[in-house]
Amino acid sequence: MRASIYCAHCKSPATVRNSFFLSPLLRRLFCVCRNPLCGHTFVAELETIRTLSPSGTPDPDIQLPTSTRARAYKKEADLIHTLARNFLEEHQAEHLSHHRQRLIERCIKHLMEVKGISASAAEGIALQALDECESRDRGEYIDFHPDIT
Repeated sequence: MRASIYCAHCKSPATVRNSFFLSPLLRRLFCVCRNPLCGHTFVAELETIRTLSPSGTPDPDIQLPTSTRARAYKKEADLIHTLARNFLEEHQAEHLSHHRQRLIERCIKHLMEVKGISASAAEGIALQALDECESRDRGEYIDFHPDIT
């Protein structure tokens, strides 16, 4: 989907002829109405106001509030990850190393039943949680976020 700017007078689409950087979060746009009967030229500003999904390469100088929906999504994702890790820690002793796959399958089934998530999502979360549990014993940690592709 492409963003559009419209003339405030005739409500026709406008074209951005030029833009200037004002700050990392703000650009000034110079626009012209496409309606030949109107011909209005105007200046608009485009501002970044909040985060919907966090950046995979965040700039520490950029501080944007996170949307309410994104905060709720992260809270739920953290809860599901903790649920998986707790399940694995509770049941890991029941499975010897050659039954690792069975432990993963049980965790996936548990996440699907308790949280109603898809098998593929549950598998990713279960594998991440298991790697976290296993790496903790070796003093290693992999930082992985499910939003990063």
